[in-house]
Amino acid sequence: MSIKELLIWCKAQKKEGNHPEVMAALIKLLTKKEGEPPNPNYQKAIGAYKAFLEREGLPFIMDARGGKALKEILEKLKNASNQKTDDAALQSLEVILNRWAQTGDYLGRQKSLADINRNLLELIDKIKNGATKKQQHLNQAEQLANTIANKHRSSS
Repeated sequence: MSIKELLIWCKAQKKEGNHPEVMAALIKLLTKKEGEPPNPNYQKAIGAYKAFLEREGLPFIMDARGGKALKEILEKLKNASNQKTDDAALQSLEVILNRWAQTGDYLGRQKSLADINRNLLELIDKIKNGATKKQQHLNQAEQLANTIANKHRSSS
């Protein structure tokens, strides 16, 4: 029996009411393409994450949970991008990983793909809108000190 014939049989069984939940699950499994990543840039994203971990001095460890989180990250970034493309999602991920220093102390310590997936919105916000409040206060103090120093230089 071929997969196509099995699909037809499962659909007929489901239509007749014979274990519809089981038949729906079988239909889903039979129509799913095995081993095909949901995003054509999935392998490139793994490479970008591996390079990020190496820059951070951490070993590359990838498991099923990390793989699932990476797929979800790429899908979220694709939906959030203006172009809604897989390439835009990969570029967004690379920007996040390359600007990791801007994420702040708390988020910056959470480097697993599951953590990145869970905190994706906060990470984007920190990178897009600037540093933490502490850093903003330091920047304001530095600007004030520079203004005072410039006034004293021009007065002398």
